[in-house]
Amino acid sequence: RPTLPANSAWLAQLTITASAIAAVNDLADRVFTAPFTPPAGVWTVDSTARWTFERGGSLTVGGDVLTIRACIIADDHQTIFMGTLTNLRLEYCAASRVPLPWFGANGTDTISDSTFIRGWLSAVRSQGGFLYAPPGIYRYTTGIDLNVYAKTTIECAGTRNTIFQNDGTANALFKTGDQTNAKYMTFKHCGFDMNGYNVADFASFLSILGDNAGNFASNIRVLDNHMYDSAYPGDATVMQRIYINVLDVRDAWVQRNHLENGGRIKVGRPGRRIYVTHNIVDTINDNGIVCVNTGAGVGALITE
Repeated sequence: RPTLPANSAWLAQLTITASAIAAVNDLADRVFTAPFTPPAGVWTVDSTARWTFERGGSLTVGGDVLTIRACIIADDHQTIFMGTLTNLRLEYCAASRVPLPWFGANGTDTISDSTFIRGWLSAVRSQGGFLYAPPGIYRYTTGIDLNVYAKTTIECAGTRNTIFQNDGTANALFKTGDQTNAKYMTFKHCGFDMNGYNVADFASFLSILGDNAGNFASNIRVLDNHMYDSAYPGDATVMQRIYINVLDVRDAWVQRNHLENGGRIKVGRPGRRIYVTHNIVDTINDNGIVCVNTGAGVGALITE
């Protein structure tokens, strides 16, 4: 970038192809006080910028990928992203702390938040990030995949304060987005409520898997969570449940979780350096904690 005159600043860097703007790298600090829709085309916000969303300010993502690397300043409970949420990418400073309500989930109503949760997870798929779920009940439903990607941390405001609640139709919640790169994922301090789903065996909250072809899941941490079913207080359920399912894994920590109402911990197939400690498993259905082999008489590599 050439040197600018005094009292001047760069606003944007344009890529022009065939006499048309093909891409924009936004360099400016911006303050949003009202809804804003970027022009069509690939749009990137530089990491040197700062974007502030005041009350009423929001950004509508269109049909092209919008990448924000700037630091974002907004209230935790404010909706600032709308539109095609899966076309949003948050990187660098923008991914350092990403509250779920930014994507439209308010944690207080009874509608499904699955579309908002999917956008929240997808936003950090490029480089990973820190996803924060503030106090609230966030409902999820069947039919929308909620994929978690490498280098993602999901942290809640406490197991009694932040709850991901099944609407009674979903067999699974968080799943591996890319089984060839299921690495460095953390889930901690969250509450999970199956809420009466009792349709089929092996419903899960967390299902993190390697690809069973040499690309192991690795550095997976499931810490200090509470998993239960509010529709079956104090009882095991008819169907078997695998609340925590971490398979084809190297280096995993499943610690200090409390599971109730028929849910189990399942790790291995195969596994190495797996630490399952200080968990409480109540009202067990069939199995409580399982370190599983690979099947057909092939021994698992479960160590430590």
